[in-house]
Amino acid sequence: MRDRRPLIFGAAVAASSFLLLLALTLLADRGPLAIDRWWQPVVATLHSPPATSVLTVVSDMSSRLIGKLVVPVVVVLAFLARRRWADALTFAVTVAASAVIVWTLKDLIARPRPGAGSLDTSYAFPSGHVTNAATVAVLLAVLLGRRWLLALALVWAAVMAVSRTYLGFHWLTDTLAGICLGTLLALVAVLVQDGVTRLRGRPAERERSGARAATSRGA
Repeated sequence: MRDRRPLIFGAAVAASSFLLLLALTLLADRGPLAIDRWWQPVVATLHSPPATSVLTVVSDMSSRLIGKLVVPVVVVLAFLARRRWADALTFAVTVAASAVIVWTLKDLIARPRPGAGSLDTSYAFPSGHVTNAATVAVLLAVLLGRRWLLALALVWAAVMAVSRTYLGFHWLTDTLAGICLGTLLALVAVLVQDGVTRLRGRPAERERSGARAATSRGA
């Protein structure tokens, strides 16, 4: 059984960070924050044809087709092939819930996109691409129980965040919120899975305890 304390701590940090970004965005009347204005010229210095090609590919890795359908299906099938039924169900439900939550928040918050992002008719906060990337990567890392994968997952989410701001589809705070929300959803999903596993294990443990007690009395 996993140690729940790091998961709870990580979820608390992710939740508080997301709520802070949300509050600041609303206080700014859904406009860019100071950190967004600072980041725009910084990321603009990266512009070059090779960088655009690479970051476009990165962005496409979390598109609706690849990031929200192809990758999740492949991961779920891999879990099923290993007979990890609970992990397969947790992964599928969490990725689907992530998409629903993101689109609900986008419509509720209604933050306009910057620059080239105006070509996209959806709203900006939080970034769906980054939320999906963080959800998938962090959840997979925790389910597999590999710390190095968790570090790699956060790096991947950060690279996705850079790609979305570089391409002009999001403010920096949209992507930071996506990292926080995706991480939160992944950690909460694992905590729920562990909670269900513990509850299912208690009756069996009580039966074993009762059998041991009966055996002791009989002796």
